[in-house]
Amino acid sequence: MGAFFHSYDEAWEAFLAREEPLEDFLADWPEDAGYVASAWVIEPPPAVKEAVLRLQSSFAHLDWIVPVPEHFLHVALGPSPWELGLTFPVEIEYRRVGAFHAVVIVEAHCPPLRELVEDESFLPHLTIGVTRSPGPAAPLREALAPLRDTVLGRQRVEEVKLCQFPAARTTLLQPWAVEEVVRLTAG
Repeated sequence: MGAFFHSYDEAWEAFLAREEPLEDFLADWPEDAGYVASAWVIEPPPAVKEAVLRLQSSFAHLDWIVPVPEHFLHVALGPSPWELGLTFPVEIEYRRVGAFHAVVIVEAHCPPLRELVEDESFLPHLTIGVTRSPGPAAPLREALAPLRDTVLGRQRVEEVKLCQFPAARTTLLQPWAVEEVVRLTAG
């Protein structure tokens, strides 16, 4: 996996300049179909999911990219909400299409969340496509550049979920099981 980015703009500029193929996202996952992982996630609202499905059509002709299914769309938090100090509802604005080394994303702008995570390379995002094999950046750039400034909507996040999901190359995007729901409360 390539270097981590410290801003969405830095990631976009790297994508625009990229000459080498995008990396294989699925290659980083275990082959064992029984492998399971857990993650704290924010699930986007139905209107954002519908907008994502429309965006995914822009790269549907690229057979080396798998559109993330509607049931698997999420913003990953990493640490648990109480480790982050999320004690209040937060707002996320889903806007601007981009790409990291092996994924197509929509930026998830949430200043309070970004400030709470101490890792400067944490860029909250909604992954909308993953590479199943290395692929050329140029045709993906052609598909995404006209969509760069797309706004998908806003969300008042009042809960986060701990989800368990099959996490092998062949099972990764299957539905998850919700293990716990934490409601974010004021103060």
